[in-house]
Amino acid sequence: MAGAYLNLREYADGTCVDERGMGPAVGAPLFACHMAGVDPGRVCAGWLVVEGPNHPTIRLAVIVGVLAVEDLQPGENWPPLYASAVEMFEVQACHARMQPPTPER
Repeated sequence: MAGAYLNLREYADGTCVDERGMGPAVGAPLFACHMAGVDPGRVCAGWLVVEGPNHPTIRLAVIVGVLAVEDLQPGENWPPLYASAVEMFEVQACHARMQPPTPER
C-alpha cells in the first residue's frame, strides 16, 4: 500500500495544513479523489473530513451552502481516519522505509 502512494505528500502539497500548522492558502488546490476517473471534479472524501475544515474554499462552500457541515463528517461504516494529513504522511513514510526494495527484473 505505501508503495502506491509514495508521492502523496508531494501531490497534497498546498492542499493541507503543513507541519508548521500553516495553510492552505486562499486559492489553494483541492485534494482530488483517487477514483477521479469516476468524477474528475470529485475531492477525496477522507481529505474533506480531515483537512477540508482548514481549507478556505471548503469553508466558503459551507458558508454559501454548496456543502453542508455534515459533509465534513465521516460517513457510516468508514474506516478510522488519521487526525491530519501530516500524521498520515509520517506513518506512510515510516511504512515506506520498512518496505524491502523491489527487485529489478
